[in-house]
Amino acid sequence: MRISMSDNVVTCDGETLRLPNVDYYLSVDSSLVLELTDDAVDAEPDVPLPSASRNVAKVDPHCRVDWFVQEPDERDRRGVDEFAHTDVRALGDRVITRGTNDRYFEIDLETGAIADSWPNDAFVVGGTRVEFEHAVERFELVDGVRVVVTGSDDEGADVYGFDGSGTELWRRSDPYEWHVRELDGDVQLYDEVSMGMRPSIRVDPRTGAEAADDRD
Repeated sequence: MRISMSDNVVTCDGETLRLPNVDYYLSVDSSLVLELTDDAVDAEPDVPLPSASRNVAKVDPHCRVDWFVQEPDERDRRGVDEFAHTDVRALGDRVITRGTNDRYFEIDLETGAIADSWPNDAFVVGGTRVEFEHAVERFELVDGVRVVVTGSDDEGADVYGFDGSGTELWRRSDPYEWHVRELDGDVQLYDEVSMGMRPSIRVDPRTGAEAADDRD
């Protein structure tokens, strides 16, 4: 069954569901996971947002809302009154968000419960909490390797590769603020365009060795 998203409306084989304002969405297991806001919209949603802090939802292939994310408790809020989830990302079959209190949250895909949370200078891989010197900025799954990008002392980035158990496979440091994505089985690290150039390298996900030099 086909499911698609456009202008805050989910379409499922002729069925439609109008949602509150959609900032971002992911396709996960034939469903959509959406980051929502209570900003003003042109038309009344079919399903209103329960609260500003429950702003992640899962919609199934039949255009039904499976869940809104669990209300965070005081421990997860960490003193932030106007809490919301931002930067909703998939890491394999995991859904991870970053809260407005700069903590990371893992959301159970089946129930919407907050399964775990941790500070932004750590990341959980295979049940192991790995701590870093700097905040985690980005992450990606490439060929079974969890690639984590943090800040660095040199205004660049430190990049780490972990296996599924949380064992570190490799790390590297570069003077670029790397973004990360998968490219033909490799890890592609790239920076924003600067002075007409876009620094970019490809890295073997298993070893961290440069597979090709793509610097323009």
